[in-house]
Amino acid sequence: DDTVRLWDVESKNPRPRVLTKYYDAALSIAFSPDGKYLVTSGSAHVTESPLRIFDLGTEAEAAPRLEGHISWVYALAFSPDGRQLASAGGESTIFVWDFAARKLLHQLAGHGGQIRTLAFSPDAQRLVSGGVDLTIRIWDMTARRQVGFRRGHGAPVNTVAVSSDGQSILSASVRGA
Repeated sequence: DDTVRLWDVESKNPRPRVLTKYYDAALSIAFSPDGKYLVTSGSAHVTESPLRIFDLGTEAEAAPRLEGHISWVYALAFSPDGRQLASAGGESTIFVWDFAARKLLHQLAGHGGQIRTLAFSPDAQRLVSGGVDLTIRIWDMTARRQVGFRRGHGAPVNTVAVSSDGQSILSASVRGA
């Protein structure tokens, strides 16, 4: 139904609050590490941004919006310290934001198609991405460049995760996706 819903697990009322509705699709969500904010992503439309930020204290949309994406945003990831937010999707480019300032820091390009997933290493020094080009890419966040490349899936990479020691990457794909 293209919505993002907030559920209260302690409430006796099982009805969620609808935070936002996208024109075509709600695609990704991420809580800030401090638990104060929720970022949602989805379809890009002429009149709406694909990225939205909600203050969880008030459950209201927080301003300003993160502007820059012109295509659907499939993936969101906060750095463990919450200082940076990475977003990516149809542009085949990762946008890295200073979350507190709500400003674009830089972009990382290299994928040959939509980016479906993002994950930071525990020390926030690396960002891992995966996409429809069947690749996993590893980015150095200080140097702002790609430092690793992995290919092994026969289908789009839909999710990646980095181990708690930062030494391993897990990835998953689905045939026909």
